[in-house]
Amino acid sequence: MNISFKRTLNVLWVKVCLVSLFLLHCTTFKAQDIEYITIYPKDNQKGLNNPNMGWYYYKYDNCLEKYGTRFPDNETFDYWPGMTTAYYRIAWGHIEPKKGEFHWELIDNSAKYWIAAGKQICFRLTALEGYDGATPEWVKCGYEPDNPIFLEALDHFLGEFAKRYDGKEYVAYIDVGSIGIWGEGHHDCPDEVRIKHIDLYLKHFKNSLLVVSDDMGPDVCAYARSKGISIRDDSVMWHEKLFPTQVSYDLYWPTMPTIIETCHYDNIKGKKNPWAKTYPTWSDIALLATIEEYHASWVSVHGWADDFWKERQKCIHEANLRIGYRLQLVKAKWPKAVTIGNQVVFDLDWRNAAVAPCYKGGYVSISLLDTKGNVVCQGTNIRFNVKDLKPGPNTRLGKIQNCMVVLTIPMNLLPKEYRVYVSVGDRNGSPIYQLPYDESDGNKKYYLGNISIIK
Repeated sequence: MNISFKRTLNVLWVKVCLVSLFLLHCTTFKAQDIEYITIYPKDNQKGLNNPNMGWYYYKYDNCLEKYGTRFPDNETFDYWPGMTTAYYRIAWGHIEPKKGEFHWELIDNSAKYWIAAGKQICFRLTALEGYDGATPEWVKCGYEPDNPIFLEALDHFLGEFAKRYDGKEYVAYIDVGSIGIWGEGHHDCPDEVRIKHIDLYLKHFKNSLLVVSDDMGPDVCAYARSKGISIRDDSVMWHEKLFPTQVSYDLYWPTMPTIIETCHYDNIKGKKNPWAKTYPTWSDIALLATIEEYHASWVSVHGWADDFWKERQKCIHEANLRIGYRLQLVKAKWPKAVTIGNQVVFDLDWRNAAVAPCYKGGYVSISLLDTKGNVVCQGTNIRFNVKDLKPGPNTRLGKIQNCMVVLTIPMNLLPKEYRVYVSVGDRNGSPIYQLPYDESDGNKKYYLGNISIIK
């Protein structure tokens, strides 16, 4: 390389460095000159009606008389924050009393109101109760869970049920309920029979969440878990031991929702429970401790819902703050003004304030709205999924995680002030989840403040 050419290159390199330093200085100066808005949103401490979590109400509880007969079919308990799900715990014999004759109206007459309200339904289809007919009389062998005649009839029934309900967005979960009294899994049959029944459900229900009772036993529950089936505990608070399960819920809740059913409310109040020496009547503390221990996404109102609502306001409020997931925006920061055509970054800190992950996940969006409520600009961070917001240890809040949402201001946007809203929803920015804040646009977008768009 000739010396003259080499000198020319060196001069050019020095000039590039000087220009770079000048630009860095200008950028640093401008960054320091930007005025930011920083807010710390305050959780309103209200119950949230979010999918795949909350309180569930028994439209039926093994028979057609409890616990829905006090209420009309159109009752969806909209006054009850966090009441999100109706439970149809109903015997096979009520749905298919004659072979091939299905009484779907026992479900649909009330379920349609829950669905219209944006809520969900769930099922347990039992085959053994404390009365005749849970297994339909036309199944000639009666309740014999390993009899080929029984299994063939159950197979066909589950197939018809799945055609109607499997994979529907409004179906929260389906219990494997064909083993044992009340469908709770405890029965004098070997584990191989329980697994046969689980496999029948897996054959037909390809899309909806399936759940087994922990009374199926540790080995059967482990098999179910290997197939993506979750777990529930029936009649918690009906044992001398506060957490009587023999199955570790820590193997389930990190990846799939868990469920708890309290014992019958009137029974516990009536001191009929064997743990009365420790808890002489209903204990809010015991229920809240169970929600924490099991990281429960759903909790039952196992009794007359109006009685529970009237008598347990404090318990409902405290449980609502911990059941399932609770997505909190801890801090938000953005520039006070941005030039048309430029990008603006919204710096957001999030955490989960409840006991379980948001298993279905979702993405954070920022929207700018004009004075008429029209969205004029929106951005979504699809690399930050709220299902990764893990809950903290018992009664603790989850770890704070940062999310940045970038908006590009359209060139045709009028220069003026716009309202800033945050939401959590799908990849396209459509909101799905309620957040614990008051100022909403009515469509699950929440007001944070304003931003000025300038020329």
